[in-house]
Amino acid sequence: MLRTEIQIVLDDLLRGSETSTEVSLDQIGEALGTMNVSFDEIEAIVSALEAAGRAVVGDVGADPKADLRIVIEASHTLRARGETPTVPTLAQNTGLSEQRVRTALRLGQIIGR
Repeated sequence: MLRTEIQIVLDDLLRGSETSTEVSLDQIGEALGTMNVSFDEIEAIVSALEAAGRAVVGDVGADPKADLRIVIEASHTLRARGETPTVPTLAQNTGLSEQRVRTALRLGQIIGR
């Protein structure tokens, strides 16, 4: 069961995607605004959208949740070596494209609100 404010966002996303059947991570982030949302709530939103026949898209072929885990691990490794994680260094260290790193970081921002 989702919190009322999260359910309202989900309902809005479902209505807004009736024609295209796609919802981007950016759309989810914009719909959530500055709400404080947990990873479990993001996962519930994505699962509900997919159960309703919507495709949650970031980058073609990407799994943003899995990419986020990879990017976080690489970031910790870089910091442990005294390096500052940047999109290019994260891409190089993870094997992901810079776009996929950016998408994963965007998901992290959504969760961190």
